[in-house]
Amino acid sequence: MRNFKSKWLHSKTSKEFLKLFADAKFVITDSFHGTCFSVNFAKPFVTISPGKKSNRISSLLSILELEQHLVSSEKEFESIAPSLDYKTAHVALENIRKESKQFIKEAMES
Repeated sequence: MRNFKSKWLHSKTSKEFLKLFADAKFVITDSFHGTCFSVNFAKPFVTISPGKKSNRISSLLSILELEQHLVSSEKEFESIAPSLDYKTAHVALENIRKESKQFIKEAMES
């Protein structure tokens, strides 16, 4: 497999990098942030497990009920649907955001 973390990717500005996710038809990533951008932009995606560094990704996908999008083999990759319904995931994400904002608000008041 080619290493796509090339100079081309690194030479992009933050705005250009995010636009790659926003315009994507399907995302294949091995990073936590790539997974987050895929979910936030409601893009079909698969996250290839980075092995020992997959805890944050696993936790996020579990909370969002999208754990089937974390794969560690080509066989698992083949079972990923090319599209998905983000309704449940975005409701869960909104609840997490509300809880986080409330926690920060309470922490700032004490």
